[in-house]
Amino acid sequence: MSITAVVQSKVTLTETLTNDDLIADSQLVHSGYDQNTTLSGSTSPDITKAAYQTIALVAGAKTIDLTALLLNGNAVTLDGLNPRAIHLKNTGAAAMTIVAGASNGYTGLGALFSVTLPPDAGFLMDWPLDNATAVSATVKTLDVTGTGTDTLQLSILAGT
Repeated sequence: MSITAVVQSKVTLTETLTNDDLIADSQLVHSGYDQNTTLSGSTSPDITKAAYQTIALVAGAKTIDLTALLLNGNAVTLDGLNPRAIHLKNTGAAAMTIVAGASNGYTGLGALFSVTLPPDAGFLMDWPLDNATAVSATVKTLDVTGTGTDTLQLSILAGT
């Protein structure tokens, strides 16, 4: 299997200028901070594995093990690989908080990493310079807390 992914982080602002001396009702588009990266097995950095799944909380909590993920129902382990991008989206009805796991926490987002996602909010982190912390037996979990059986979408890309 080979994979190719496009990672995009962007905010495009269109400003309508009125009564401009040069051009009446012209538009100015701000998009200079957009980030678009295409990754595959032949890019540097590369991606060799991906996971794409919906995760349901159990009694308002879930530990995500980066060595036990899924892609199309098939088991995926990121053991020994460096994450290239992680996208998390709260599809539940209440806020969720994601932190480095209490046991064998993934510290590649920072040892004190914590993000709270309101309903329908997302979080994207990418490492375009090949400087992510590798997943291992002792650096592999994220803990999620929320409400009941709310769900979280997880997309993750990783490579050597």
